[in-house]
Amino acid sequence: MKEYELRILNIEKKEIVKKLEKMGAKLVHPEVLQKRYIFDFPNKRLRRLNAWIRLREIDGKKVELTFKQRGLNEDEEITLFLDNFEKAKLFLERIGLVAESYQENKRIRYQYNDIIFDIDTWPLINPYLEIESTSRKKILDGVKLLGFNKRDTVSLAGEKLFSHYGINLRKIKELKFSK
Repeated sequence: MKEYELRILNIEKKEIVKKLEKMGAKLVHPEVLQKRYIFDFPNKRLRRLNAWIRLREIDGKKVELTFKQRGLNEDEEITLFLDNFEKAKLFLERIGLVAESYQENKRIRYQYNDIIFDIDTWPLINPYLEIESTSRKKILDGVKLLGFNKRDTVSLAGEKLFSHYGINLRKIKELKFSK
């Protein structure tokens, strides 16, 4: 499936929640912890294609296995739903993939029509809002509904997003919240 997304950085989470609720967006889930492993082949074959495999557990309940590939104007994402995070990790390792990193973040999700609004909190960087939908126009509609404009957005994601803050994500094997 093709995926379009933009981000608004350095947000105030409570302010964004108020705006989303005022415009009638529905809370899909309150803040949940997401744990993920990022996989590639030992020879970095996927990285050279600007792609990776993500194994993600959401709130200890939902498990997703996703192939992601960044494109110039859109991303490709193929997701399978599984029932066991640890067994899926073991399976990927047994077929020769290597877990390059482990990461945690916290996410609040809202939806308005077919626009997804994710309020993401990660260790080391400021919270941001990710707006995702099936077309660029719908994403920009979501940006406007919140009172922002295109100039307020970035298309940075993953390693490039962390680079924006001067952090080399490739050098961090475990990105976790301190307890």
